[in-house]
Amino acid sequence: LQLLDVVVYSRLNRTLGVPDEVFVLGVSACQYVVDEWLWMPGVILNSQFCPPGLEATVFALLSGVCNIGRTISYMLGAWLLEVLQCRPVGGDQETEQFEHLWLAAVLAAAAALLS
Repeated sequence: LQLLDVVVYSRLNRTLGVPDEVFVLGVSACQYVVDEWLWMPGVILNSQFCPPGLEATVFALLSGVCNIGRTISYMLGAWLLEVLQCRPVGGDQETEQFEHLWLAAVLAAAAALLS
């Protein structure tokens, strides 16, 4: 699903007749659902394999590791945007700031395939 970000950055959704707002909202909703589907089997398996009475501890450990991983991914994403010189400040005429944003989306999708 992360490759769909490239569709927005390349404006392919506009050529297909789908407005940016609708496309981004739909992709965001789908990403949330997929994330929850991917999270649930891990929680169920951990609850089955952990010693009796420690289910809450194992769940807390799993949640903590997930949160640390997500925080690290956000930091790496910010670093990648800095390396690609994508530094918009919200002003007019900032199109050149997004010139390499598609590359960041492709690298993020490729990194997700590695995990």
